Amino acid sequence: LLQFLQKQFSGDAKKALLALVQCSRNASIYFANLLNDSMKGPGTRDHDLIRLLVTRSEVDLLSIRETYFSNFRKTLVEEVAAECKGPYRDCLIAIIRGNSM
Repeated sequence: LLQFLQKQFSGDAKKALLALVQCSRNASIYFANLLNDSMKGPGTRDHDLIRLLVTRSEVDLLSIRETYFSNFRKTLVEEVAAECKGPYRDCLIAIIRGNSM
């Protein structure tokens, strides 16, 4: 299916359909990859990072945290602590930890 979509579509339609298929197959992997993408390379895409953490915080962030560690061998807290600073970092970490403290 992914190969078909890659060949038959382009632009935003292709991007949306691929995201839909990937998310429906395994949402935790999909969101863990998006979180990783928002922090890798020079600079952090703060808007994406905030949106992902806040929107998933009461849905499936615990599962995403576990998947993130399995895929990237770092905890999500470790990655955010390395990429962000100050009260902003502390707020994101509080969201990630949720009620698990």
